[in-house]
Amino acid sequence: MAVLKDPELRTWWDGITSRLIKTTKTNIYEPFRNATTFNLMSWYYQNKGALTLSTIDQEAGWINGLVMLRLPAKCPSHKSPESEAQTITIGGIYYRKLTDIICTAFIDSPAHKFHYTPFHLFRKLSPNSEPKRVYMELYNSDAFLKEHEKLQKQTHEPSCKLNWSVAAMMLWSNSTHLASFGNTSLWPIYCYFGNQLKYSHTKLSNYAAHHIVLILDNEFLHSYKHGIVVNCADGNEQHLHPCILTYLADYPEKVLLSTIQYLGQCPCPHCFILKWEIDGISTESDVKQQTNTQTDTPSRQKLIERACREVYNQGQQINSTYVENLLKPTSMVPTHNAFSEHLLDLGFEFHEVFVPNLLHEFKLGVWKAVFMHLL
Repeated sequence: MAVLKDPELRTWWDGITSRLIKTTKTNIYEPFRNATTFNLMSWYYQNKGALTLSTIDQEAGWINGLVMLRLPAKCPSHKSPESEAQTITIGGIYYRKLTDIICTAFIDSPAHKFHYTPFHLFRKLSPNSEPKRVYMELYNSDAFLKEHEKLQKQTHEPSCKLNWSVAAMMLWSNSTHLASFGNTSLWPIYCYFGNQLKYSHTKLSNYAAHHIVLILDNEFLHSYKHGIVVNCADGNEQHLHPCILTYLADYPEKVLLSTIQYLGQCPCPHCFILKWEIDGISTESDVKQQTNTQTDTPSRQKLIERACREVYNQGQQINSTYVENLLKPTSMVPTHNAFSEHLLDLGFEFHEVFVPNLLHEFKLGVWKAVFMHLL
């Protein structure tokens, strides 16, 4: 083949080949990002006829489980202890073990920047000014510092030479509507970790959000009490103790989680403010009312247990006068609270973990209605 010596002379195929060579050099796996993604999609589509999503779910740690719910008596003639009550089984519930999620989160590469020791953060506007406390991250908060201090005061096993640290869990959940027509919905729960910078939570590549369904499984309860040893991303082993510090949900879900009546006589999951006193919110009397907080105590558990015995053993209806007289003054319901039953002995107070939901309570809630009224 003849060689063209003049650089100005180009053959007709130069434009095509140069573009192909340039494209090949950039990324041969386009539109996929890399070889791993390309091979995964190739494997999935080649085996699509004999492949189901459950295969991928199992690899990701999802477990198909069952939940049994006890039903109250249909009429007063059907009396039986709660342990012998009729049950209904709900299947097809997929969940992930929280201990697996904790291990994965603290092993992955973004965990290099996790904070294991909380601290106070102060700012001085000038060299001679008084330092002011800054609340910026969860690991700067009093709640994290309190749990860390409580953990260090616990009696450590003599053979354990590891650092004891708090795995600060931040839970989010909300019902998600799945269809334009009908009532089909999904109720996911997401877990973040307060050991991580809050701005990292918004970066998708950090995979900071962990999808879960059930919370209090047996392995998690054991680790909540005794801790779990994890070889973290920084190369150091930590004795991690899970701790639920925040739970963000809208009001209907807070009602379910705190097991109180929806807009009952005491509608707040935090304090015992009465329904007809809500119009005085943010006033001096309201500030005093907030000191009368709801607390989880053994006497509260006994009151709910007494109401449940009346429903199951005596055949009382849930909305009967007897049950209402027991629970209505504090807007409780005859339902056992899982947080209370499993974590009260460990010092967990579920009323304190519910935090304001800015999306539903502010941007889409009362403030939106007031703003539209002003317009």
